[in-house]
Amino acid sequence: IPEFVSKFTRHKGGGTSTVEDFYKTLPGRIKAIEKICDATDTPEYIKGHRNVALGGLHLWIAQNFITNHHYREAGAMIIASLEYTPRREYVEMVCRAFAQTVGIEAVIGEYQPVMTAVAQYLDALEQQR
Repeated sequence: IPEFVSKFTRHKGGGTSTVEDFYKTLPGRIKAIEKICDATDTPEYIKGHRNVALGGLHLWIAQNFITNHHYREAGAMIIASLEYTPRREYVEMVCRAFAQTVGIEAVIGEYQPVMTAVAQYLDALEQQR
């Protein structure tokens, strides 16, 4: 969503401290976005951002995983985000951080499939132009 949504603060016990917390709260976060997008009084321009928001949610979680050194989980969230239509700029930003953090493993190691999936996604976006 291109507008400022809210100020976010991480609180102890707030459901975003561990990998398990993120996975546990993900379905509820998805439902919240879907509920907003499905509401009859939600403007169409907001409804049109459903997949952008869902992709962005997964990338936000990936960022948290990268920050906390949970690289396999970050890679999985990056790939999951591509099932939606996250903003290209956000994909690029998170993937740069991912590649910088995991280093050469992003190119020739165990995280190469993540970067390959991202490259294919970005190529598909480019072809749509």
